[in-house]
Amino acid sequence: MLALRACPINCLFLSWLLLRLGLSSGEAQAKYSETVDPELVTSEGNAAVRFAVARVDGSPASTGYLYVSRDRVRYETRLPTQYRGQGFDYARSEVLSANATSAFVNASFKAEFRFRDGQKWRFLHIRRTAVERGTKIQESDRLSAQDLADAFNGFDAILAQAEALRRPDGSAPTLTPNRTMPVAASLKVEAQPPGVDVYVDEKFRGRTSQQSGTLVVTDLTLGEHRVRLSLRGFKDSIQNVTVSAGDTGKVDADLVASGPKPLTESELQNLVANGVPKGRILALVAKYGVDFQLTSEIERTLRYYGADEVILADIGKNRRQRRLKGCKCGIP
Repeated sequence: MLALRACPINCLFLSWLLLRLGLSSGEAQAKYSETVDPELVTSEGNAAVRFAVARVDGSPASTGYLYVSRDRVRYETRLPTQYRGQGFDYARSEVLSANATSAFVNASFKAEFRFRDGQKWRFLHIRRTAVERGTKIQESDRLSAQDLADAFNGFDAILAQAEALRRPDGSAPTLTPNRTMPVAASLKVEAQPPGVDVYVDEKFRGRTSQQSGTLVVTDLTLGEHRVRLSLRGFKDSIQNVTVSAGDTGKVDADLVASGPKPLTESELQNLVANGVPKGRILALVAKYGVDFQLTSEIERTLRYYGADEVILADIGKNRRQRRLKGCKCGIP
């Protein structure tokens, strides 16, 4: 049995198993290991620990595995299946803080990881059997969230605990096979207009930000991927991108509006100057929009050619951005 000073909660639980189930220490330890973290894994020969977690602040909520090593912290989604493989992969230097929501050991508390790029992820620590079950997390599935923060802030101690759990020395026999921590890459998408749906190998991976027009896709397998950007009213942009281990690939695209182009300033001037009926002008503006901003100078010119308040108001509310190659401006 493990020393009480090393992991008092684990040992108390093991003692309960021995008394309750009448198992040998090896049998109890093996049974215990099926559900309780940390689990020892390796990443390219380097030791790491893996925790079963549930992300509770994302949309949708997900279950998966949190990996912590001396150099990196990463999360891999397992369920829902359509989001499998999504998550994050950060170097330790990119982590601002890792804290539990309370100093007390309570299974219902959360661990919060904050990163320099502004990302914030919160997790429940759960039993490994709950990750693949695909059901709502039960109270009995929850473990101490403090363990997740401790794994980052005191990695050596947690690593020693994980190694002790799997060392074949009689009191703690080999419990689980050594697993290899997945090697993955990421992809940064920058697209205009914002709010573009991103598909990687025809799997939806998220939507670019409405503010910056960016999205970072993590946990990509190494090699070439087909990236498709889609937005209603615009033609799809398709690129093939090759990503390498530990690198962040980049996709930069300006989507081109589908269908007829919006009306230009000169085209609208000709419509007004040539006496096209107001109803027809309003219908054309509503259908195609305009690609210019109604400045005071343009307004004076259009009034000179015969535009009235109704036409000018309609122009003002139907401005549409003509997408030009290299343009990074947003759509108002």
